Amino acid sequence: MTSVQRLQRDELSDLGTFATIAAEWDELVRHALTPTPYALHDYLAAWAAADGGGLAVVCVREGGRLVGGAAITTRRIGPFRIATFAGAPRVTPKDLLIHRDAPSETAALVVAGIRKQRFDWFSAYGLQLDGALVGAAGGDLRLVRRGTRHLLDLSAGFDATCRTAMGSKNVAESRRKLRRLEDDGAELVRCCDPVEVAAGMDALFAAHALRWQNGGDHSVLSTAHGRETVRDAMLGAARAGTARVHVLRKGEQTIAVSTNLLIGGTLFGYRNAFDPAYARSSPGMLVTLAALRDAIDEGARSLDLGDGGGDWKVRFSDEGTGLYEGIGLSTRPHGAVGASLHCVVRKTVDRRRHRAAKRPSLGARTR
Repeated sequence: MTSVQRLQRDELSDLGTFATIAAEWDELVRHALTPTPYALHDYLAAWAAADGGGLAVVCVREGGRLVGGAAITTRRIGPFRIATFAGAPRVTPKDLLIHRDAPSETAALVVAGIRKQRFDWFSAYGLQLDGALVGAAGGDLRLVRRGTRHLLDLSAGFDATCRTAMGSKNVAESRRKLRRLEDDGAELVRCCDPVEVAAGMDALFAAHALRWQNGGDHSVLSTAHGRETVRDAMLGAARAGTARVHVLRKGEQTIAVSTNLLIGGTLFGYRNAFDPAYARSSPGMLVTLAALRDAIDEGARSLDLGDGGGDWKVRFSDEGTGLYEGIGLSTRPHGAVGASLHCVVRKTVDRRRHRAAKRPSLGARTR
């Protein structure tokens, strides 16, 4: 019997049936070619429930063992039904879940299962050129460069990594700032279990509200529904043992919060927030460094800062790999036309943003 003949594919169509395979799904995530905490069952299910769209879960098994999968949701925009990976929209990286020991044909079988779903085209942000989906879809998936995945190698240990990433003077200054805050009564608290993480999320929301009290917040945390979804997702990550929340506080007052997820030897930076009244003490960096130290003590070998977030990620990371939006897998003619138009629009918008970012401000031009 060939490896293809040993593989079996099936699909689950709702959150209830998805929950029945939660344990083996998480096992697949932990042993995937690209392990990501954002694909863990409880984390993903929290976002899928909040999204309200249809859910389809493609599963590929070898002798009963789950070796490949993808959770897909669809949304309607105008006359088109667009499919994408289920879960939080902007977290990266994203890819098919393929077990490290799976037969080489597994990814193609997962893609075939995705194609069976009812949609006009598939669009996913956060793909990498060496990913399983890009390799299996081939020319049926158009790629548009959208961002950069910022990574930091932690193998040299905490002190050496920080000296390289920040410089010795900045490391020493951060230590002095933390010491001054501690002398003033502040303390660092690490939260991992669900009860602790729930309290940590309350602290995150409080600090975030202070940071944006004058308006301008367009993030998911700007709405009660968004905050509840983020809380549920992080509690799911805590149940899976991957949530890491660090809170810098003084009594009942939250100074700064760093929320992260640890899986497969990589610490994934998720969300930070701080009270602007303490901005001169760089509290966001202080809780980030605390999270980094603890993760290295747990065996983390790399830090994934994701994409976006400003120049500090470029300075702090030592490697940047391209992140792409994949557009395609159309099964109907009008879907192919829509995907082509979508691809053109994406490229045009990104080109204009890039030009605007390079253009000097009015103040800079008149100096």
